[in-house]
Amino acid sequence: MSLQGMMVHECDIYHLQKKELPGKYGQPGETVYSYNETPDIADQGCYFAENVATAAPDTIQSSPNQLNTEQMKVLFMPDTDVRHNDKVIKKNTNVTYYIRNPFPVVHPLTGEVNHIKAIAERKSEPWLAK
Repeated sequence: MSLQGMMVHECDIYHLQKKELPGKYGQPGETVYSYNETPDIADQGCYFAENVATAAPDTIQSSPNQLNTEQMKVLFMPDTDVRHNDKVIKKNTNVTYYIRNPFPVVHPLTGEVNHIKAIAERKSEPWLAK
């Protein structure tokens, strides 16, 4: 099986955008971080390593809200432009993940990049839901 054949999932990738708002009354402006409404990369092939020992679901029961987090590995092709803090929406489930620490996996003998491995983090917090 080729690496391209292993990328059975599809996702939309949104890059984190930094925007400087103008200041008022001689004060410096505010820096605002947000994601675009339209994906920067649409229908990107990827592989979410679900239901394996590396997936780590966790629930923190607190008052008044419950925090559910889940972390799993996600693989991308080597030419994918994926960055830290990118928002990824998995196509078949419409679940939002945030990418943490993407790094290229290099073949030890040839030195070429085989694929990109990252941690996909899912948080379900009531105040994050729109």
